[in-house]
Amino acid sequence: MAVQVISLGTDTCVDSIDGMKLRATWKTSLLLSPGEFIDITGRFKRPWGTANSGSFDYQRWLLANGYSGTGYVRSGKLLLSEWRPVNNSAAALQDLDASAAKLRGRVAATLDQSGLVYAPILSALAIGATSGLQPKDWSIFRATGTIHLMVISGLHIAVIAFLAFWICKIPLGLLLSFVGTRIDHQIALLCALLITFAFAVITGLGAPALRVCLMLMFGLLANYLGRKPPFWYLLGLAFCLSLIIQPLSFFSQGFWLSYFAVAGLIWAFSPRSKSVGPVFGFLLAQVAIFLWLTPLLGILVGEVSLLSIPANLLALPIITVVTLPALILGLSLYFVAPDLAIWLLYLADFSIALIYAWLAGLQSVVPEYSRTFGYFSLFVALVGFIACLFMFVPILLVKRLAIFLPFLLLFLARENSPYYGEYCLRIVDVGQGSAVVVDTSAHRLVLDAGPLFASGFDAAVASVIPTIRSTGIDRLDKILVSHTDLDHAGGVASLRKRYQSGAIIGLDKQCIKGESWTWDGVKFLLVVDHSQPSRNDRSCTLLIRNDRTKAYLSGDIGAKAEASLLLQLPRDIDFLLAPHHGSGNSSSYRFARYLSPRWVAYSAGYMSQYGHPHKRTKARYRLENSGQIGTAQHGALRWCSSLSDQVLSQRYGTLVLGSLAGLDLLGAPDD
Repeated sequence: MAVQVISLGTDTCVDSIDGMKLRATWKTSLLLSPGEFIDITGRFKRPWGTANSGSFDYQRWLLANGYSGTGYVRSGKLLLSEWRPVNNSAAALQDLDASAAKLRGRVAATLDQSGLVYAPILSALAIGATSGLQPKDWSIFRATGTIHLMVISGLHIAVIAFLAFWICKIPLGLLLSFVGTRIDHQIALLCALLITFAFAVITGLGAPALRVCLMLMFGLLANYLGRKPPFWYLLGLAFCLSLIIQPLSFFSQGFWLSYFAVAGLIWAFSPRSKSVGPVFGFLLAQVAIFLWLTPLLGILVGEVSLLSIPANLLALPIITVVTLPALILGLSLYFVAPDLAIWLLYLADFSIALIYAWLAGLQSVVPEYSRTFGYFSLFVALVGFIACLFMFVPILLVKRLAIFLPFLLLFLARENSPYYGEYCLRIVDVGQGSAVVVDTSAHRLVLDAGPLFASGFDAAVASVIPTIRSTGIDRLDKILVSHTDLDHAGGVASLRKRYQSGAIIGLDKQCIKGESWTWDGVKFLLVVDHSQPSRNDRSCTLLIRNDRTKAYLSGDIGAKAEASLLLQLPRDIDFLLAPHHGSGNSSSYRFARYLSPRWVAYSAGYMSQYGHPHKRTKARYRLENSGQIGTAQHGALRWCSSLSDQVLSQRYGTLVLGSLAGLDLLGAPDD
């Protein structure tokens, strides 16, 4: 829902919001309508997101969508409906945005009140409103590679343009036939362009929609001038102009995927335009899109769905021929011929039911582990892309099959394991929570799985699993849970679903004090005090060591547990995951003095509401001359025993202890 914020209260980190687009959460009982004005007190921060290998870049998404900040609203009040702000240069744009928001709200209400089973999906198709989609819906669309069909994409805009053209051309042709002039084709093209552009603006004018509008505009202009430019020219002009109109779309995945997909279709069909029938052309398009986008998807998204071709073979024609025409016509006729409109909406809903059943069936038949591949290097992606270029050149089939061989490199598993006797720790950036991936030369272990939120957001799915898949063999030999708080154990169910790693220590199997094992020359020891009254203090912690280095992953223990566990821990360790995210009630002076770590890492959220890490905690480790780093500032962290004086930051690259010892890289002591 879009509302216009007039002012912010004093409890905020920005001085002015004039012209800003903010993304905020607000738990309120106020009934807000699109285009209304509110006066709020809130807290906002600049665009920021977790940074992990292979995972979704939320910060880049915010920038690409024009958000100047994120945050939450503490309180607010609705201003009188007749109140209006002072006129300024942005007033017209605000009114346009408010009108579009009201129209989107009206369409969503119409679909909700029509008794449709799949109203949220139809809302996403009609107006780009995806807030009603459930996590299970996204899971099905992602697993089957059909997300592009369930949101506003270039395909939807093209269908709108096609319908608008023929709806305008047929009556114009009949009318102008009596006049004796034949300009109905040009007038229909112009009407189709205007209708398409209006629809694109109403739905938010995303990069794919803008691309279709610009290509239609250039094509129409060329038609009036009596020219037939190649599609490459239209695509190139649209690409350049769209970057001028929406420069931030450069950071959008949808922008690059949209243009690359069309470029692949042009490359595949240009030499075959006169010899391709409709059936073969449809099949060729599916294969071309899959092969052409695979290298790009592997780099931008990290995974490629193996179910995308069978899923789209049925879903794409139904969406194009049945769902979208019935949906658009039904909404257009709703207030003119309501009975006909309802039947059209029911037809669109039934077609979605067929598609959903087909996609759910595909997802259930193929195990999760086998649905996708990806996470390859940039070099491998370039090799695959060059192979795609030559595969669609009209040469002998035998030569094209030979060219396909380098493309198979994309399917090879990625190996990134330490040498025998060495180990690596990867602190996953899960915000306010904890998850650590531990690697030896032939084994992988995960301690904790990040938080699970009431909204359904699962850090294990969003960050931990992509990290596992993108940094080595997609396998886990053991899963440990320090304790059952949601910020540590929330994502365990997702890890259990994907990986068959036996009983989970800390849940299915009790964490036993002193239990140890050795993997590839590296020793592991469970350290726990079950006599502690607090669940945090009973955390199952892990000590890892080889002949030269020691690392300790300390869970959420506080000062009391720290005192009782010191007898089980060695002095002068090399790497410490700070207890309880660096809270003020942990990392006592005695604990910090005894361990005297070379590196201290804090797994905490950016601008955490809990104040982690606390200034007292940072001061204690500063006295030990420890290098202090945090996931909130540096993203995911990787430390290896073979290079114990270095930590790799996902945001900033390699950090060297020699130049950082004793320094506070987490902000001023009193912040």
